[in-house]
Amino acid sequence: MNNYEYCVHFAVQGGCGTNIKTLDYGCGAGQVVKLLQDAGVSAFGCEAFYGGGAAKVLDGLDSVVLPMKDGMIPFPNDTFDLVINNQVMEHVEDIDLALSEIQRVLKPGGVVLSLFPDRGVWREGHCGIPFLHRFPKGTTPRIYYALLMRAMGFGFHKKNKSRLQWARDFCGWLDKWTVYRSYDTIAQAYGKFFLPMKHIEDDWLDKRLGCNCAPYSGFVKKIVFAKNGRNGLHLHKGARLDSEQSGRDADGNRPEHHRSVVDA
Repeated sequence: MNNYEYCVHFAVQGGCGTNIKTLDYGCGAGQVVKLLQDAGVSAFGCEAFYGGGAAKVLDGLDSVVLPMKDGMIPFPNDTFDLVINNQVMEHVEDIDLALSEIQRVLKPGGVVLSLFPDRGVWREGHCGIPFLHRFPKGTTPRIYYALLMRAMGFGFHKKNKSRLQWARDFCGWLDKWTVYRSYDTIAQAYGKFFLPMKHIEDDWLDKRLGCNCAPYSGFVKKIVFAKNGRNGLHLHKGARLDSEQSGRDADGNRPEHHRSVVDA
């Protein structure tokens, strides 16, 4: 079971059922939206179509996958029973804005499923180079570190580039399109908009491996989680937050001083 399939499993068999309206936030080409529709779920998507991701959606999804502008989700308040985001939050510069928008379109009592890495993972999942995401952005040594790792056989999406060009290009891509945050920063951000927060990494690992991981030691699980870089968060939207808690004024606007940009 891959991550796309896990999202569908969570929606259909994880207690939500098929009689729900679901949004895939940052849906890319719409792979999860298509799988949800095939499973009988009313599914929609929204995507920023930024330069580092998908350029177009899958055939037949143009009417249900809508573009986002300035980080705003193009759907009304209280629309969705479930909002999924799969490997998205490490690409979001303003996580407060993203979560406030998800909170806005989620129905009271609705559920959020978030799957994404934090800064603590040891392998950078996009390029496959250990610890590359922990180097300061814009620094030269990490290019030569990436080059060394590439020469040792590490790395994804190599194409026909030279090792040095590949290292330069991927470091530039990470600088421009990723924001790796600490777990504490992530938990604090989510806590502003959603409570309670439940970790589901064990269930995610069970489904990914296709077996019950209970016999595995905690040490092995920690290694797998650290390598694959997944925070699995299952959250609920409770009663409406007041203006101060939600970061919005009485008219529903979000004051500029509530924005928080975290650079990993």
